[in-house]
Amino acid sequence: MDADDDGVSNDAVQNTGTIYALMTASQFAAGNFVVSAITDIAYQYTKNLIGETDSSWLKTRLDDLAKNFFIADLNGDSVIDSKDLLAFIPTDANHKSKLNFDYQILFTPDENGNSIIDSYHQNLEDMLLSLLEKKFGSRISLLASTDTRYQKVKVEVSVFGDGSVKSDIGGIDVDSERENPADDVVYAFFDQSSTGKVILTATPTSETEILLWTGCDKVSDDKTQCECSLKDNYLVSVYFEYKETMLQDGITLVDLSNANVVLSDDMVTLDVTAGEGDTDMVAKLAALKAGDVVVGSADLGFLRRVISIEKLSDSNYILTTGDIALEDVIAQGTGVFNKDMTNEDLIPDDTSATRSARGYVPGVQAAEGVRFIPSDKPNDPVFRFLIGESNTRSGVSKTISWTDPNTGITAEIAGSIDVSVNVDFGVSFKWFSIEEFRFIPTLKATESLKADVRGKLDYKWEKEIGVLNFTTIIFMVGPVPVVIVPQIRFYLGIEAKAGGQIVTSIILRQTATAGIQYKKKGGFKTVSGFSSTYDFVPPTVTAYAELVPYARVFPTLRLYGVTGPAIDAKGYLKLRGDLNLSVPYSDKPCIDSLLIAAYWGMKVNFVWDLGPLKKILGKLASSNPSTPIYSKEELIRKWDFCINQAPFMEVQGSDILKIVYLKSGEVVSTTYTVKNSGDTTMNWTASASADGITSVTPTSGSLAKGQSTTVTVSVNTGNISSVSTYKNTVAFKNLYVDKNTSQANNGSANRNISVNVVPKLAVPVMNTPQIATGSNGSPIPSIVNLSWSYPDAETLGYVGGYYIYKDGVLIATLTKPDSAYQVANLSPGVTYSFQVKAYGNNTIGDLSNIVSIKTPCIYNISPASQSLGVSGGSGIVNITISGGCSWTITSNASWITITSGSTGTGNGTVSYSVLANTDANSRTGTLTIAGQTFSVLQAGKESLRLIWDKGNWDSRNWN
Repeated sequence: MDADDDGVSNDAVQNTGTIYALMTASQFAAGNFVVSAITDIAYQYTKNLIGETDSSWLKTRLDDLAKNFFIADLNGDSVIDSKDLLAFIPTDANHKSKLNFDYQILFTPDENGNSIIDSYHQNLEDMLLSLLEKKFGSRISLLASTDTRYQKVKVEVSVFGDGSVKSDIGGIDVDSERENPADDVVYAFFDQSSTGKVILTATPTSETEILLWTGCDKVSDDKTQCECSLKDNYLVSVYFEYKETMLQDGITLVDLSNANVVLSDDMVTLDVTAGEGDTDMVAKLAALKAGDVVVGSADLGFLRRVISIEKLSDSNYILTTGDIALEDVIAQGTGVFNKDMTNEDLIPDDTSATRSARGYVPGVQAAEGVRFIPSDKPNDPVFRFLIGESNTRSGVSKTISWTDPNTGITAEIAGSIDVSVNVDFGVSFKWFSIEEFRFIPTLKATESLKADVRGKLDYKWEKEIGVLNFTTIIFMVGPVPVVIVPQIRFYLGIEAKAGGQIVTSIILRQTATAGIQYKKKGGFKTVSGFSSTYDFVPPTVTAYAELVPYARVFPTLRLYGVTGPAIDAKGYLKLRGDLNLSVPYSDKPCIDSLLIAAYWGMKVNFVWDLGPLKKILGKLASSNPSTPIYSKEELIRKWDFCINQAPFMEVQGSDILKIVYLKSGEVVSTTYTVKNSGDTTMNWTASASADGITSVTPTSGSLAKGQSTTVTVSVNTGNISSVSTYKNTVAFKNLYVDKNTSQANNGSANRNISVNVVPKLAVPVMNTPQIATGSNGSPIPSIVNLSWSYPDAETLGYVGGYYIYKDGVLIATLTKPDSAYQVANLSPGVTYSFQVKAYGNNTIGDLSNIVSIKTPCIYNISPASQSLGVSGGSGIVNITISGGCSWTITSNASWITITSGSTGTGNGTVSYSVLANTDANSRTGTLTIAGQTFSVLQAGKESLRLIWDKGNWDSRNWN
């Protein structure tokens, strides 16, 4: 055996690594193949496609790699393709002479003394990938993707909870009760079709019911079926929830949401105060004992086990608490939350004082040189950060810049980042532990970045440029309120190894659904779906370069504000330049040329965003998985700066991503610019599936060097007859194909059309709000009960929840279509106004009518009564009022006179005087003070009476 491929067999070199080869089953059965470093390099450049594409594209990828690796056929069939990879013999000099590179570079050490072959034999995979990137990065990408030649779509199903899903075609078959989860078929590949569709049918178990679907074009009214077209890839999720929720045996759960709770920084100490008049909360606090579990939404929410209790008063307690996990509380139950985040969900600035104790800052943070551009539409799901500002009066610098500390050279980035986020979160409990968990957000991001690097850099720089903090969201798992705190962090960075100057810009657009799902039987599984487009400005380059400007978007959900799942999504442009390369893709290769390759890329990882506590999700969070979910790169273009360039198509313009109301008749139009940035004439076409909805004008043309034209794409949504997601693809094709590679590296590009046709939700009708009452029937002035009705039965099924507003400010988000809500911790004697509005998947209704209520004032007087002698006198009464309520005093007896303080606002003192009682009888009079009764008891005048007592007259004084 030749362990190090040096042509010497059975030497002392030990091989501890593994090399791979990809082949068909028939090729393996035939046995006529050689596994070598060449087959493994091909595997490394293909492996990320396994499971993401069907076998036909794997073969296409291997064929393309063979054309990159070889300049002549090896196996004698006169075709350079994947078969030649398996035919290559490392010790055959003739074979090595047909390589498109010097085979010796695999053995040549880099500046650190490491070689590709050494990496294989020493099993150093990370080093291997790094060295391959250095050697071949300007020609091919390790993170392969498809191009316009691939005419397949992938439909994948993610099942949450207990139930099954099957497809009518394609063989998708998932069953939660299947003994071996590996036997599930969760995805299938189909021929792309403008008319075809696949129907997915869900069946719950006897203990569950279907809650919702996401990712479908259309869902049946009974929620059992999901329809997807075969125009595009689909990632579909279905949720089953338990019909019954059960708590763990011995758990006493006390909901403190209606109390005023102040948490210490470490969440150990809770200062709990019942609202004025809330006798039910007073009773709850009096019954608290060590071992009970308390939960609430104060601050960022909390779930704690009580360790000790200190009573300060009947309504005020200090609780010392410890950690507890949800799985310690819930024996069986399901909680699901799915929502498009909007500008309205951002924390209002006026809540900063209540949000800072646990490290969260309200609303928006932006670094110097960065501005958040708020939308004037509260329902707008797009969040925009502007990097740099041309108006110097704004005080914002024109770029974000950093300086290499080693060289003093500066790099600059300017541009903008637009992001929309859909949050998809679920947790399910059974048999006293977490049975299932998922966090699969969908990001729609547009990064428009311009990078300018001048000088020699060898550095990595990254900066947090902004943070979006959202209001807390509560969803219920049975009686347990689960509080989640959404947050999105934004980063910019550059990874650079450059000499000379590079100035380039790119607009990347991605729709990425990426996350993780945990099943107790099957462990962790990554879930992903991805589509993207780009506009790219070729770089101005004066020397060799490796430059990677990137933007990272980091959405996270913290449960009870302390720990939770996060997705780290990095979109980037990679420029690779090689000097002194022979360029094989031209008719006249040139020496000492500069070959530049540009790739866009996307990397997504799952991490736990761990706060001070890990206990909330128990063992699941303690395992602390950090898992790569998705990695992809696509070649944008290659340049050889010494020859005429082939015609290259540049397409400028975004995907059509639109939400329209059903029956609105809206026509959505977008204009694209098509440009030939090559040196010879380019013939082109533009087309979409002919379905009577999308039109393209013009559909073809010819452009000379540097010329451009416009193409208009219109979508007539009036021809869409039902609530659904309409999809199509506009294919812009450069008809030039490189004769050597048969690859579509000619700028041909697609633009995606995704139009969500949604119902116009009705306006809820608010009922008159009511002051809450305790179990004893007494009013609770600090709590108001809201209720409303939804007036349209036709669209009721599309309502996912409601926004609750107090005095025009969002205070709560209901994640289910309930029709009642309780607002606590209100001040007495204040008039409040309330509104609600409905929301659903991709649709938000209008605000309801305004209803108002004045909370009753709470008055206390001290003392409550006074006794005086017959001669009369004076006294005072202290009035204590919660809030700034006004009060008046009325004397109900002519012999009691108010001497001061007959009216007032807030706390005060009343003085009164009492006349002498000239009557022999005692008397009682009252004052009505702020609705409370103050009693005055006065003795009667004394009188002399004579009585006969055993023969003697005695005198007695009687009143």
